[in-house]
Amino acid sequence: MRYYKLETYVPDFAAEALKAALAAAGAGRYGNYSGCFWTVAGQGEFCPQPGSSPAVGEIGVTARVPEIKLETLVAECHLGDVQAALRRNHPYETPACYIFELVNLPFENEA
Repeated sequence: MRYYKLETYVPDFAAEALKAALAAAGAGRYGNYSGCFWTVAGQGEFCPQPGSSPAVGEIGVTARVPEIKLETLVAECHLGDVQAALRRNHPYETPACYIFELVNLPFENEA
C-alpha cells in the first residue's frame, strides 16, 4: 500500500478538532493503529494582506500565533478525503499543507 505524509500547521486552539476531522477521513491509520499523529508546538508568523480574510490577526499587521505542527500518515485510498477534511476544518483561509509520498516497507500484517 502506498502512504503519504501530511504536514500542516494549525493554531493551538483548533488542533484537536482538526485531528479528529482528519482521523475521521482516514488519516493516521497504520497497521493495527489509528489516530497516529506527531505534534509539536511552535509559533507561526504571517502578515495578512489586503483582500485576505484572516481567522487570526489583522490585515497589514504581522501576527504571531501559538501553533501546532501536525504530521500524520495517509494511505493513498484516503488521500482525497483527508485533503477535503483539511480544507473544511482548518480555520485558516490558506492553510500551509504539505503532502509527501513515502516509500515504506510493509510490516508482516500489511503484506
